[in-house]
Amino acid sequence: MNKKLKIACVLFYILAGIAVAYGCIYIFIPTLLPYHQKYIEIPFKDLPPKVASLFLLIYRGVGTAMMALGFTLAMLVKGFFSKGSRWAWWTILIEMGTVLIPLTIIARSVGPYTPWWGVGILVLVMAYALWISWRETS
Repeated sequence: MNKKLKIACVLFYILAGIAVAYGCIYIFIPTLLPYHQKYIEIPFKDLPPKVASLFLLIYRGVGTAMMALGFTLAMLVKGFFSKGSRWAWWTILIEMGTVLIPLTIIARSVGPYTPWWGVGILVLVMAYALWISWRETS
């Protein structure tokens, strides 16, 4: 494996780890994240029980999806992308692009106090890894 492909693999493994960690936070957090509470302007304890439960169920769904995204990315990189597979390159572009780009827009729309810039950095890392690996896949 050449240097550019190895760097891209490492970056994708980092992205996969971040997705899994993000998923774990959303699956196991017992309350709303501070920036969500600030957005809705109601403390979690003051929400009606069914509304609080709905928020946490949505968190669990997002967390599960992020964990699936992270594990899938890691398996694609380990199994095919690291061997220079072009279809794996396209699959990573589609998989990550359809999640991270809308997620950046959604996070930004929640307000300037959200960590939307963190997701934006992940998009840039993904784009860089895809860019440096294009010629290394066939």
